This record gives sequence, structure tokens and C-alpha cells, in this order.
Amino acid sequence: MIPSKEISIITPISNMAGKLERLKDWVSEGLDRGFDVILIHDVKDNQTEKELVQFVASKCSSNLRLFSGRFGGPGLARNQGLKYLRTNWLCFFDADDYPNLENIENQMKTITNETDMVVGQYEVLDFRQNSKMIKCSNTGNLIELMINPGLWRIVFNGNFVNQNSFPDLRMGEDQLYLANLDLINSRIMYSPSIFYQYYTNQEIQLTRSRKALDDLRHSTKILKSMMRSSNNLEGLYILYIRQCVAGIIHAGYVTKLICVGRLSSITFLNNPRLVIKSLNRIKYGR
Repeated sequence: MIPSKEISIITPISNMAGKLERLKDWVSEGLDRGFDVILIHDVKDNQTEKELVQFVASKCSSNLRLFSGRFGGPGLARNQGLKYLRTNWLCFFDADDYPNLENIENQMKTITNETDMVVGQYEVLDFRQNSKMIKCSNTGNLIELMINPGLWRIVFNGNFVNQNSFPDLRMGEDQLYLANLDLINSRIMYSPSIFYQYYTNQEIQLTRSRKALDDLRHSTKILKSMMRSSNNLEGLYILYIRQCVAGIIHAGYVTKLICVGRLSSITFLNNPRLVIKSLNRIKYGR
């Protein structure tokens, strides 16, 4: 049994002045439930910092801590949060979504410290359509996790992710964090409970930034190098193909060309059968 007081929540925040209500709601609930909350402000404006300082002061809780700096992206901000970890278990939430803390708390009561990761389900809600649900995951194995690798619906055992860190990227850094773990030999529990509500079509989302999407040229390069020695080759192929396709569709012109070249090279020169298999898994979600 893992009580909520043994779980830390690390959340990077940037450019969210006037848009912190959702964050304040779940942080307040998390404190009531006993979670340890670490907020990392990647400073780009003074008003967000002011609102965060006022909110933290109003809660007057030793379980809520705010650290501010100029990190340049969510990956390095999360790394900063990891420096202040004081619990055995941790999870990474985004500031503009909403976790289901009750479901997480209840699920963690059913496991022991022998578990490496607990993977919950998530819902995708459309912000522009009054939070209409457009997707709900049904993840039950490692391949399905690689197809829908949302880091925010996972609770990690600190001993399992010890020394793992995020690269200095604004896009794909969360998938590289997962790819760097020994997932094949890990003890993963897949929960049917909804752990997280992910909101799409929000103006503040990093995934809408062309500059951030251009970082996919770097993340795909790292993933390709990982393939040479990974025992989770099929999982890496899935992540690699997903990122290349995202770069081709959404990124800038140079990154599009790079991703086309990388996708072509791995398709025709390396392992075409595995590529076809991975494409089918991505298409059908299993």
C-alpha cells in the first residue's frame, strides 16, 4: 500500500498568467489528500510568478513548494523539480490539465514498493467544445503504452527512475524519458482507472508552437541512436515513427525534410518488416 503522502507531483509552469484556476483546483485537492506538490515556474513573465507566489502563500502548506528560474522548456524544469524530491514515488503533471487524484490515490493503495510503474488511463477533452470528451485510452501492455505514451498518466517508483533525467528539448523530451528506462524488464501495473484529463485545443499548449515542434529533429536523432542497443526495439520504432510523422505534418520546413529523410532511411535500410508492423500497431492502437 502506497499512501498519498509518499507521492510527489512535479509540474512545470510557464506563461500562464490568468489561466491558473485549473491548477489551483487540483493542487488544493492534492494537498488535502496529502500529496507532496512541487511547482517549477519557468519564468517568462512577472505576472505568472506573482500569481503563483500569492497562491502558494495562501495555502501555507509544507507540502507545497514553488521554485522559479529560467529553464527554457518543460524538460529542464522537471529536472529541477527532481532535485527537491523527498518521497519514494513521483508523477509529472502539466499545468493546463486535470489529474484524477482520487483514482490515483485509490489505485496506489493496492500496490507495494515492488512495483516500478503504475500506468493509468486518460481522457482527451476538447477545450473549445466545452470540455467534450473525444478520446479515452485503454492501455494494458507496453506496446499500447508506446503508442500513447503520455507521461502524465504514470506514477513512477523513485528507485526505478533513479538518475534518469529529461533532455534539454521542448518537444519529445517526455518520450525520451520513457525510452531511457528499462521498460522490458520492469514491473508495470496497468490500471483501468482514469488518472488524467488531457485538454486539447488550448492556446497555451506547447504542441502548438512551431519552434518547439522543430525540436523533433533532435529527439528523433536521439531515438535513432538508442535503437542500436535497446532491448525494447519495437517500442522505440513506434516512438520514432510517431515523432517523424509529427515532424512531417506539423514542424517547420527544415524539420519536415529531416524527418522525411529519417523515416525513409529507417524504412528502407534497417528493418522494413518491423516498420510495417509498427505502423499497423500505431494505426490500430494495439
